[in-house]
Amino acid sequence: MGFGNVFATFVFIIIVLFVVYLGHTSEMARVDIISNALGDIHEVRIEQINTDIEIIGIDASTPAQHTLIIANISNTGSNRILHSNFKYMDVFVQYNNNIFTRVTHTTNSPMGNEWQVMRILPDTRNPRIFDPDETMEIKIKITPLMTAGTSGWLKIVTPNAISDSKYFTVP
Repeated sequence: MGFGNVFATFVFIIIVLFVVYLGHTSEMARVDIISNALGDIHEVRIEQINTDIEIIGIDASTPAQHTLIIANISNTGSNRILHSNFKYMDVFVQYNNNIFTRVTHTTNSPMGNEWQVMRILPDTRNPRIFDPDETMEIKIKITPLMTAGTSGWLKIVTPNAISDSKYFTVP
């Protein structure tokens, strides 16, 4: 009877230690996951703080069956935007009082509701990369046609959610 009690106590202590070990291990894994997530959030936020753009000019015209918008965007932040990330930029146009369009990126000549990078100036340091203090000219074609003499609104959003917007008028 004495050996049975000692054995049962020993097995009980082993089980308790195993449960405590499992609990501690799972808690450490949870803390590690949360710590990594917070680090990732911090990196994204630092990137956002260092990114800034400004729409410095918009020209709009209405040739043929579409509206053509030429916009100049200045990189006023300290982060660069890679050519491969242009497809992740969002361009929105609101016009004719109630039409709100998301315009998609293309590397070809834009068709209806598409935009394309025409050039980056001066673009001598890193070709095809939108570096700080450079200006990017984009061409946007939207359909249906904007009414002459009406105003529109253009919003450009970088891949890390920094944006600028500006009103424009079609002559």
